[in-house]
Amino acid sequence: MTHPKPLLTAMYFTDTHSKGVNPRSRIDDYPLAIIEKVDWVVQQSIKRKVDIILHGGDWFDSHDVGNSVVGDFMDAIAPAVAAGIPIVGTYGSHDVHGYNAETLKRGALRILESSKMVTILRRGQVYAINGVAIVGCPHTTGLDGGDGNYFIDDYYCVDQIAQEEYDATILLAHGTLVEYPLPDGFDHTLIENVKVNADLVLSGDYHEGYGVYRRSDGVVFCNPGSVARTKVTNKRIPCVAFVEVYAAGFDVDHGVSIIPIAKAKPVSEIFNEAVKDDEPSEHEVTAMVQYLQKETSKVGETFDPIQAIEEVPVVGDKSIIREARDLAVGEVQKADKEKNG
Repeated sequence: MTHPKPLLTAMYFTDTHSKGVNPRSRIDDYPLAIIEKVDWVVQQSIKRKVDIILHGGDWFDSHDVGNSVVGDFMDAIAPAVAAGIPIVGTYGSHDVHGYNAETLKRGALRILESSKMVTILRRGQVYAINGVAIVGCPHTTGLDGGDGNYFIDDYYCVDQIAQEEYDATILLAHGTLVEYPLPDGFDHTLIENVKVNADLVLSGDYHEGYGVYRRSDGVVFCNPGSVARTKVTNKRIPCVAFVEVYAAGFDVDHGVSIIPIAKAKPVSEIFNEAVKDDEPSEHEVTAMVQYLQKETSKVGETFDPIQAIEEVPVVGDKSIIREARDLAVGEVQKADKEKNG
């Protein structure tokens, strides 16, 4: 029996977190390691002659990485562009400042987008290819249910038109979709709870990944895990997903396989396990939240991350301070949203 030709083949990877400096616990050359893995993804995509390369967000570790970081990323994906393979993705929380989508237009990812080498999908935007709709679903703070019911409204739903006009719909979602509950304090959505009407959901944000999950209603979810390993706790080998979309009328089946990145080194060669991970302390975040709330009350209006302070009352590593500030902005925004309905 001859195997049917797929409507679409795609290579999916996510959370590359490219930056110009090493995380505290990395003992190798982290910036180079990320670029080598991106290059591997591109070369595999060319070798397999995929129709499209997809990215789930957090392309960069910060919205304001240096030009050299953006340039190295562009060099790594250039062969795919030359081969005529479109690169399409959405954006993550690290690609904007203070969880504010408006800052995307002035960040590093905007440079990549302006180069026309990649297409960045905002929420609900559709990239059509071979009868398949790729739909954007970027990061948002949303509403926290606190019990695995994060974003249980229609945030992950695609427009009905996309469902009716295309043979299949793929949602690119930068959201923490997981099989099992995470510890208290980690915003997340249980796959069983999320309302979604796409045929395939390719998610990011959750660095550990969960592989491939087919829900009882037939919706397929996939997160191969982050390409980047920024913490000692990231013991896994980074992977990508190879996607084949088949159709017979409106009966859609998805072939999704997880592939380890051959360029990824063993954990023993990249981490110093004696070094504390790159995370702001509870004290740093608390101090930041208090400061931002104070600044917000001064102006007497909704806090605007675009005007976020550059000088902060926390002493320490610059990258840690930035992370603490971003977390604090998210906390202030949520509190302000609840206050103002």
